[in-house]
Amino acid sequence: MNSWSPRTVRGLLFLGIGMCAFKLQPVMTAALASSLFWSGLSRSGLSLVGMVCLAAGVYLLATRYKK
Repeated sequence: MNSWSPRTVRGLLFLGIGMCAFKLQPVMTAALASSLFWSGLSRSGLSLVGMVCLAAGVYLLATRYKK
């Protein structure tokens, strides 16, 4: 049985993007620290991307055997 179906790969890709977004949050916030507006926008944007990607990845992996 091949465990690397396209749905599994997409789920892992979304999980990876979500984790990278959360890891980049402090770096981007520090880089944009001169402007409180852009720093906050970057932090909230990366948080949103991270949460959506993690949720999509978990959903795709949880339902990969659904027919």
